Amino acid sequence: MRVATRTSATEEAALQFDSQLKRLLRDARAEVRRPTSVKGDLNEWRSIIARFLDLVSRPVLNALSHAYQHGSRLDDVIEDVLEAIGKELAVDGDPVGALKRLSELDAVRILTIHKSKGLEFEKVVVLGIEEELFWGDAATSEFFVAISRAKDELALTHADFRARPSTPVKYWRENRTAHIEFLAYANEDLGDESQDGDEPPL
Repeated sequence: MRVATRTSATEEAALQFDSQLKRLLRDARAEVRRPTSVKGDLNEWRSIIARFLDLVSRPVLNALSHAYQHGSRLDDVIEDVLEAIGKELAVDGDPVGALKRLSELDAVRILTIHKSKGLEFEKVVVLGIEEELFWGDAATSEFFVAISRAKDELALTHADFRARPSTPVKYWRENRTAHIEFLAYANEDLGDESQDGDEPPL
């Protein structure tokens, strides 16, 4: 997810969140690899997922999909993930191998624009093509990095309203404006991109 910052205070909060997320992922990896961990106990995995949800927050995840905002869809997805992990663990009891197998075929990778640079995918969905998220001098370059990751299919999304997250955020505009100029590229042929696809066409 891309964090847009306008003030030093907001940038500081974004950096703090980034640090907390990296620490959580590092600790989770160590926990999964630890020889004494209870490999087949899904409650161990529930604990890792719960810590992730506490950090990222449900409102932020709910903003990613309209389906998550009604009923128990997000909880259903979490249970489906746990069930898939359980099935893979039953193969050989190896949590690292289980996660690798789940990350291969039909896996959906969620990346920041920065982390996606240099990678390519058959299908790419870029979330939040809104003026409140893509702004400033670097916006065009960042946008072209994002869309040039797609080899076959590209989908661009936007919302008219994004509820304020429960976590403290200094700058947040709930009413959103679609970035019409960028959204128009979804219907254009981008065949004139530079060789690595990281610069906008001239």
